[in-house]
Amino acid sequence: MPTMPDFSKSFEIIKHWDSLPDDAVVSAKITALVLGCAERTIRYHPKLKRIEISRGRYGFRVGNVREITRGKAAA
Repeated sequence: MPTMPDFSKSFEIIKHWDSLPDDAVVSAKITALVLGCAERTIRYHPKLKRIEISRGRYGFRVGNVREITRGKAAA
């Protein structure tokens, strides 16, 4: 029987979103939860710049995500 994924870490990050520094890098999953869209959508979002964390892994700056949620992101 398949088990439910553990979202507790994701929701813990979301709970502390306001206290994260703008230079923090969060995963695509967290970014998608904050923006309210699918992970695939944010991969191709024109206003989100990918930050490489390690080979084959990337994330997005919290400050950039905040700009998008406030409608202040430059095109």
